[in-house]
Amino acid sequence: MVIYSWNNISDIHIAHSALTIGGFDGPHKGHESLFSAVLEYKKRTGVLAGIVTFSRSPGAIKNGENFVGDISSINTKIEYFTEKGFDYCLVIDFSRDFGKMKGSDFLDILRNNCSMQFLAIGTDFRCGNNLDTGVAEISSYMVHYGLELAVCNPVLFNLERISSSAIRQAIVAGNFSYAIQLLGHSYVLDTSDYVWNEDIYKSGSSDTLCFISASKKGTQVFPPDGVYTVKVTLSNQAKNCSVPFVGIVSFITKLYAESNFLRLEVPTEHKMCLPQKIEFI
Repeated sequence: MVIYSWNNISDIHIAHSALTIGGFDGPHKGHESLFSAVLEYKKRTGVLAGIVTFSRSPGAIKNGENFVGDISSINTKIEYFTEKGFDYCLVIDFSRDFGKMKGSDFLDILRNNCSMQFLAIGTDFRCGNNLDTGVAEISSYMVHYGLELAVCNPVLFNLERISSSAIRQAIVAGNFSYAIQLLGHSYVLDTSDYVWNEDIYKSGSSDTLCFISASKKGTQVFPPDGVYTVKVTLSNQAKNCSVPFVGIVSFITKLYAESNFLRLEVPTEHKMCLPQKIEFI
């Protein structure tokens, strides 16, 4: 997958594309109809399949300190889009200045710089300054330029719309079984940018290596304080190598989530490894 930045949009000129737009925080089952519509159009016409998304949820800017955190990091989202079969991702660093753009101007950029031929959106999708552009305006725009639009209905679970907000609330409550049902996959904490400190201590008859983070300062939402069984993916980075060797090791272990830090127990044979992902199961 090719990654483009909105900051360089004036220099980007992509071939004919089918697109969908959204925060796609999760991503979750409610997004699948949008992804399927784009990928089906790609299969039918041979155009590129693109995702237009945000590095952080727009709610992080709009709601400030009241925002509990992102479900997914941009790294885990891109990994998900790649596995789905998308060709590129256009990443927007949402800001208040970006939010002042008119919806029609936003669509013009996608049409001109991404050669948008097809767009999939949800029934409640809106964009632009003060959300000035909704489904009716987008439909008129696409008809005017001879482009194709798919408006996908909400996906329900137990008669309720699947949403990122509902998933965040489940994670904050520590209700991972419900969160996983809405996500369609496990909740993954991206720890690739964390600074970990090593501390070996005795646990029963054997040594266990603890990686202890200084604090929980990432952008993702955290569960309540407690002990969780998790699956950990490690990256092996030998400290004395000029070019680190990377190897992936996955195993089940315990995560101690407390108010000021995370403590992850891993076997001593992985003492040279750094946690990359922590998957709540």
